[in-house]
Amino acid sequence: MNTDNTLPYLVADSVAVNKMIGLADAYIVRFSESRKYVDSALAQISSAEKMASILGLEDLRYRVLSEKARIFIKSADFASARPLFTVITAYHRRKGIAAEAASWQKIGDDFELEFKTGFPLRRSCYQRAYELYKLTGNRQNIADAMGKVADADLAAGEYAKAEQEQLWVIKEYQALKYVKIYYGYYMLSETYYRSRKEEKHLKALVNCVNTFEDDRGGNPADGLLYYFNLAVAYHKYRNFEFAITMYKKGMAASMEIKSYDRYNWGVLGSIGCYIKLGKYSTALKLMQEASKYPKTLKMECFLVSRELSLYVTMKRWSDARKIVPKFISLFDRFRVIAATNANAYATEEFILNYYPLPVYYIQTKQWAELRVAQQVMRSFPEKELDDNARIYIHNVNLKIDSVGGDYLSALKEHEIITMLRDSAMSIENRNRISELEAKYNSETKDKRIQLLNSAASVQKEKLEKVNLQARFIIVITIIAALFAAVLFFAYQGKRRSNLALKAKQQKINDQNNVLSELLIQKENLLSDKNDLVESLEGLLSEKEWLLKEVHHRVKNNLQIVMSLLYNQSSYLKSEDAKKALFDVQNRIQAIAIIHHKLYSKNSVASVALPGYISELTNYLSSIYVKDIRTIRFVLNIEDVSLNISQAVPIGLILNEAITNSIKYAFSKNGGVIEIFAKRCNAQQLELSIKDNGKGLPANFQYDDDVSLGIGMMKALTQQLKGAFSIISRDGVVIKIHFKLDE
Repeated sequence: MNTDNTLPYLVADSVAVNKMIGLADAYIVRFSESRKYVDSALAQISSAEKMASILGLEDLRYRVLSEKARIFIKSADFASARPLFTVITAYHRRKGIAAEAASWQKIGDDFELEFKTGFPLRRSCYQRAYELYKLTGNRQNIADAMGKVADADLAAGEYAKAEQEQLWVIKEYQALKYVKIYYGYYMLSETYYRSRKEEKHLKALVNCVNTFEDDRGGNPADGLLYYFNLAVAYHKYRNFEFAITMYKKGMAASMEIKSYDRYNWGVLGSIGCYIKLGKYSTALKLMQEASKYPKTLKMECFLVSRELSLYVTMKRWSDARKIVPKFISLFDRFRVIAATNANAYATEEFILNYYPLPVYYIQTKQWAELRVAQQVMRSFPEKELDDNARIYIHNVNLKIDSVGGDYLSALKEHEIITMLRDSAMSIENRNRISELEAKYNSETKDKRIQLLNSAASVQKEKLEKVNLQARFIIVITIIAALFAAVLFFAYQGKRRSNLALKAKQQKINDQNNVLSELLIQKENLLSDKNDLVESLEGLLSEKEWLLKEVHHRVKNNLQIVMSLLYNQSSYLKSEDAKKALFDVQNRIQAIAIIHHKLYSKNSVASVALPGYISELTNYLSSIYVKDIRTIRFVLNIEDVSLNISQAVPIGLILNEAITNSIKYAFSKNGGVIEIFAKRCNAQQLELSIKDNGKGLPANFQYDDDVSLGIGMMKALTQQLKGAFSIISRDGVVIKIHFKLDE
C-alpha cells in the first residue's frame, strides 16, 4: 500500500530532476557569455544531486554526476572534475569493459579545445578508453579509440605522434573495409595542414573526398566539411577552377541540410576564385544570391569584406565608398568577439577579412583613415597570429612609413614581409629534404643488404668448394693407403707422389697469399674511391646550396630595389618619370623571377622556359590589365631550359615586347597576345611574340627606330648572337632566332 502511494511522488520527483538537468544543460552553451551561467548551472545540478540522493535511484544519480562533471569540464575546473571520473566510470564498469571504455571516451568528448590546460587530461581519458577496448578485442572500437587519441595529440601540437597514430588507424580501417575511412583521412589531412606538409595535406584531402563519395550513405554534413576543406586547399594552390567545383559541391550539401551559414562559406570562397579568374560579373551575381539567406554577424562581416574587395578590384570607387560605413560598423562589433575569444582562429579571421579596408584607403590615398585602420589591426597580439595575418599588418605598416617618408622603417617592414613569405617555403623545403633523406637512407640500406647477401652467397660457394676439395683429398688418401697396404713395393713411388703433391700445395699456398694481398689492395682502392666520391658529392651539394643562396639574395636585393623605386615614384610629379621608373621596375622584376626560380627549384644552372614565361605573363597582366580591357594570353612553349646567361636577355626581351603590346596594341575591347617558343633544330630556338592589335604605323621602319624598347631588344638579341625581326601584319609579330647554349 505504501509502495503504491509513494510511486507517483517518485515519478514526479524524477521528472523534476530531469528538468533540472535540462536547465543546467541549457546554461552550459552560454558559458562563454558570462560567469553567471556557470553558477546557475552548478546551482541547478546541486539541487538535482540532492533530490536524486533522497530518491535513491542509482541510474538517475549517476546521470546527475555525469552532468556535473560536464559542467566542471566546460568551465575549465578540471581539479573538481577529475574525482568524478572514477566514480562515473566505476558505475559503468559493472556493465562490462566496453561500457567503461565508452564512458571514458564520452568524458573526453566533453572537453573544449579552447582550454589548453585540459589537453593532458583529455588525452588520458581517450588513452584509457583505448586500453580498455584492446581488452575486448573489437578492432573497430580499438581503431576508433586510437583516432580519438590521435585527435588529442593533434590538438596538443604533437604532430609527429598524431601522424603515426592516424596512419595506423587508416591501415586498420582498410583491413576492416570500413566504409567511413574518410574520417581517418580527414584527421590526417588536418595534421599535415598544421605541420605545414602541404603536399601531403592535399593528397590526404583528395583521399578523404574520394572515399566519402564512395559511401552512398555518407552524411551531407560531413561532405560539406570535406568539400570546403579541399576547395580551400585548391584555392591556396591557385587552382581556381577545381576550387570552384569543390565549393559548389559543398554549397549543394549545405542546402541539403539547410545550413545557410555553411552555404555562405561556399559563396565567399567561390567569389574569391571568380575574382582571381577575372569573372567579376559572375562574382557579383553570386553575391546577390547569397543576400537572400540568413547570416550570422561573422558571415555578414565576411561577405561585406568580399564585396569591398570586389569593388576595389574593379575600381568601382563610388560603390566601394557606399559600403565602407557598413563595413566599419560590422567589424567594430566583430572586433569585440575576436578580442575576447581565446581561440587564435577568430583573431586571424578578423585580420584577413578586415584587410580590404586598408587596401581601399591605400588605393584612394586616404592616409588619415589608413592610420585608424592600422591601429585596429595592431590591437591584436602579433605573436599569436599566423604568417599570412602578420604579412597583412606589415604591408599596412610599410605603406604608412613610405607615405610618411620614414624609409628606414619602411625598409625594415619590407624585410619582415620577405622573411615571413620565405619562412613557409623554408619549412616546406625542410620537410621535402627530410623525406628525401629518409628515402635515400632506405635505398642505401637496401643496397647494403643486397651487397651483404651477395657476399654471403660468394662465401658460401667458396666454403662448399673447400669442403668438396677436402672430401676429395680424404678419398684420395684412403685409396693411397689401401694401395700402400696391398702394394708395398710401390712405397717409393707413393713417397715421390707425396713430395710432388707437397710442392704443388706450397705453390697453391703461395698463389693464395698473392691473391689475398691483391684482394686487400682492391678493397683499399674501393674504399678510397668511395671516400673520394662522397667528398665530391659533398662539395657538389655545398656548391648547389651556395648557388641557391646567392640567387635568393640577388632576388631579395632586386625586390628591395623595386620597393625603393615604387616608394620614390609616389613622390614624383612628372608622369614621364613615373612611367620610366615603372618600366624599370618591370625589367627588374623579369630578372628577379629568374633568380626566384633558380633558388626555389632543384636545378640552379638553368631556368625552365614554360614556367618562367607563364609567371612573367601573370605578373605583367596583374599590373597592367586593371581596366575594362580583356587581354588573353596564349602560350605554346616547348619544354626548353635556358642557362642564366641566356635567360636574363630573353626575360628582358619578353618584358619589353609584352609590355608594348599591352600598352599600345589594343583598344578598350582588349585582344590576344600569343607567345610561341619552339626548336628549329637541336641547337636553334625560335621565339615569337604576336598580338592581334592595331599594328605598327604604315611608315614605321624599325631599323631606323631609336626608341629605348626596340633598341634594347635588338641589343639583347645581338648579345644572344641571334636574329631579330618585326612584322606588322594583322597586329605585330616580333621574332628572335638564336642558338641554345649547352
